[in-house]
Amino acid sequence: MALFATAVTAQEYLIEGLCERQMRGKARLIVYDGDSSKQTYVARFTDNRFVFNGSVASVVLSELQLPGYPPLFFYLEQGKTTIVFDSSVSAVPRVNGSRSNSQYRYILEQCRNSDFESCIIGYIQANPTSVFSPFLIYNHLKT
Repeated sequence: MALFATAVTAQEYLIEGLCERQMRGKARLIVYDGDSSKQTYVARFTDNRFVFNGSVASVVLSELQLPGYPPLFFYLEQGKTTIVFDSSVSAVPRVNGSRSNSQYRYILEQCRNSDFESCIIGYIQANPTSVFSPFLIYNHLKT
């Protein structure tokens, strides 16, 4: 009798970031890749830009920390993601290239025009295995 195992292969990601102002110090990327485990990566600024590359087994919640900015939570997945910090365009940094992050923002936008709490709870109940549900629950409990 043969046993088959499903192997999860890591997928490569690339994050390219740009800041509106002169940056010193380091950018930190925290990847929450399990129940309570996290990996922290550091990148230096070059001409107000930073780059992270690595691999993830699936879509994961991540946190980007830059000096002088509030933490930015986003969903990291395979492929190229660009993040632009430019307050003249938007108060919230633009995250492009992450389909999962766009889906998460879409959920929040849909719930913004109704009873937010009921909408979020409804999404979680309808999609209990969604990659977004744990973070939505966490944010809901935090408020």
